[in-house]
Amino acid sequence: MRRNKRTSHSSIEQAVNDIQKGKLIEKKAMEFLNNSNKYSDVRDVSAMGLGYDIECKDTSRTFYIEVKSFEKDYFELTENEYNSWQKNKKIYKIFLIKLNSASNTIYEKLIDGEDLENFFDIQISRYKCKCKCK
Repeated sequence: MRRNKRTSHSSIEQAVNDIQKGKLIEKKAMEFLNNSNKYSDVRDVSAMGLGYDIECKDTSRTFYIEVKSFEKDYFELTENEYNSWQKNKKIYKIFLIKLNSASNTIYEKLIDGEDLENFFDIQISRYKCKCKCK
């Protein structure tokens, strides 16, 4: 099979850009939470595969924060994030952030998990089809 080097190269660049953007957005969320004076022990747990990116505490509870950026009028949750939200609505929050082209924040909001359905129509949009091939 012949590969198109330009497509392959641009796909790699896009993946790198997405990773860098994700890290920047998580950093901005961490700063927001640390500067809020409402939360303490703000920890990045995104590499642990828990269905959320950040854990933090208030005076009595631990919260799970999923960080999402959006460019249109929606964002997507992975199946793991969706399941984590379903199980933990009382302590799960979505941190939404929108950046302009210069990576400056133009919108940020922390939404309680119990209120998510009041703000968004949640639709199943993807199915993963795993090959049964052997």
